[in-house]
Amino acid sequence: MVSLVFACFVYATDIKTKQFCLFPSKLFHSILGLYFMSESSYSPSQNHLFTFPKTERLSSRKEIQKVFTSKKSQFSHPFKVLFVLLSETDEYVAFPQVLISVPKRIFKKAVDRNLIKRRIREAYRLNKNTVWDSEKKNTIKSLAIIYVDKTILPFDKIEKQLIKALEKVALASNPKNQS
Repeated sequence: MVSLVFACFVYATDIKTKQFCLFPSKLFHSILGLYFMSESSYSPSQNHLFTFPKTERLSSRKEIQKVFTSKKSQFSHPFKVLFVLLSETDEYVAFPQVLISVPKRIFKKAVDRNLIKRRIREAYRLNKNTVWDSEKKNTIKSLAIIYVDKTILPFDKIEKQLIKALEKVALASNPKNQS
């Protein structure tokens, strides 16, 4: 197997510097992935569950304005979650669009804000399929996750608290599911 790894590297020329560089070919990755993956475990829908594509990121100014002007919110320390429900004219989405915010007022250094945002994004990416289950109809169009703690929490605490916060939002958005 080791000889296969070394044989699948490709030489290419960097146009600007006119130097040769070594990188693995994409074909190699696809062949290697199919080699190690059994047919029973492969499912395109399963692969999508643990991604956070650009379509799930809230970036439209109008939508962001709607989220922050909506009166719907839930608080679960260290998160305040604002959300907008789907209207009758909106089409159904499996996962809502998400905005992650860490206030500059609390964390002055961009490095700290980015660290917290990365941790929140990763926790959301790994757990979104448990919160937004396909059996429960998602009624949330977009949501903003705002970090309000004054300290940088470790990933495991952020993950636990984010799951709690998103479950509270899911319950608040679906009054039919409360029993």
